[in-house]
Amino acid sequence: MPIREQEFLDAAVSQGLIEDDQLMEIRRSANTQGISSLEAITIAYRVPLKALYHAVAAERNIRFVDLGVYPIDEQAAIEMAEIGLRRGVIPVCDQDGKIILATAEIDDLALISAVERSLDILAEVALATPSAISDAVQFIRKLRNEELATVEVEEEDAADLFSRVINEAYLHHASDIHIEPAENTLRIRFRVDGRLINFISSIPVEIGRSLISRIKVFSGLDIAEQRAPQDGRMQFELSNGISQDMRVAVIPTRFGERITMRLLGTTEENLTLSTLGMLDTELEAFRRAIQKPHGIVLLTGPTGSGKSTTLYSALKEINGSWRNIITVEDPIEQIVPNISQVQVGASDKVTFDSALRSILRHDPDVVMIGEIRDLPTADIALKAALTGHLVFSSLHTNTAIGAVTRLMDFGCEPYLVSATLVGAISQRLVRRLCPACREEVDVDDANRALLGDHELKRQFKSVGCPQCLGTGYSGRIGLFECFWTGEETRELISNGAAEHEISRVSGDLHKTMFRDGLDKVSLGLTSLEEVIGVTIGASI
Repeated sequence: MPIREQEFLDAAVSQGLIEDDQLMEIRRSANTQGISSLEAITIAYRVPLKALYHAVAAERNIRFVDLGVYPIDEQAAIEMAEIGLRRGVIPVCDQDGKIILATAEIDDLALISAVERSLDILAEVALATPSAISDAVQFIRKLRNEELATVEVEEEDAADLFSRVINEAYLHHASDIHIEPAENTLRIRFRVDGRLINFISSIPVEIGRSLISRIKVFSGLDIAEQRAPQDGRMQFELSNGISQDMRVAVIPTRFGERITMRLLGTTEENLTLSTLGMLDTELEAFRRAIQKPHGIVLLTGPTGSGKSTTLYSALKEINGSWRNIITVEDPIEQIVPNISQVQVGASDKVTFDSALRSILRHDPDVVMIGEIRDLPTADIALKAALTGHLVFSSLHTNTAIGAVTRLMDFGCEPYLVSATLVGAISQRLVRRLCPACREEVDVDDANRALLGDHELKRQFKSVGCPQCLGTGYSGRIGLFECFWTGEETRELISNGAAEHEISRVSGDLHKTMFRDGLDKVSLGLTSLEEVIGVTIGASI
């Protein structure tokens, strides 16, 4: 017997997925659209169905099983009674290798007993979502050498899977979808909060091929070409009516074509300086820097550390009718209203060098350069800052003060760097602890040894709940190392001083990333493990 809808609604309220006063609107929306209340919650509040099942499991004090994470016990799946497979009971292994029976029909005790007898076990029963059960059943039927669907049904399954994957990626706040072929199956993973998570571990290869063909058609790619990389774009209308833009890349591998889909504009467009994660002192200093009439402010860090997001947030903060703001980017990652954005590489005639020389004749107040990659770009940026423009850009360095050294390595004159550099910020992204389930713990001896001379007042650990889909984390937050120039540091830079000399005299103008991370650990914003994981090799 399926779980009653009311139990899902009660669990969703109890576990904090929705508010009690939202139930009436949910029911009204469900009736108007002719859908279930669970679908209405998913559409209106961007809550994956997985979270609702997780909430019911938490209320019943039973285990919730994500079948993308828990591996199927293949031997048990082959030996299991047919009635179990037909009714959606999936034998999976936990971390200790013990068999768990996952099902959406959690209250059908007779069914569970029949499966246990067929396997000669007494197993823990866990809750799973119907769609995950359906995916697992297809895989098990393939294991059992049963005939899969006809071509027509495979195409229908691929169409449903295509729609579900994109909608679920959006609901999970994923930045990328990875579709990866293996010898006999296909795996789908989402990148969420910077980490890849399994969505579906095993898809029959027949359905996988149909899925890949469908994606190529929607992306305007050549479905007959399977031996060369291809790039494309597509739009897909989600179940909530939003049109989702995606960038699609296809590359041939040993076992077939691999696809990576970047979901554009789903996770970062609403971020502001206040929500990036800068603490009050650093945020105030950054705001002062971006309001200066001229100079250059640099963001540093590896690819994927959030530099572009910080730059866009700064532009949005100072964007006003009296300012002329022009950007030069490759590619343009976000569209910002009332700002002129130049795409480098749109034609052979538009390069960073040529675009920058041109836009300086368009009377800009603020110039944002996506990345400084060479001496010509760096030289124009510094001279623009020297002649009365405020310039923002990014560099690939590990530390904030390293931006000075990198500019010198390009061949920039030290006096020009010292005269124009307002400051540099190095940043990394760490996962944010879920505020609904984090727990305060004592700092153990092993972690205390890692701290060295640094003090840590409090520490929190991740736990896992329906709101964070059991991960213990929800979203990401930045760690920042901020370096602002003063009279002494400008003189050192002008004299070509080394990084350690500049760091030694910067004093209160320079806060290390590790210290910033520890402050956020004490506030319960992230975990010590996350901070240590991204600050190894960075300035401590």
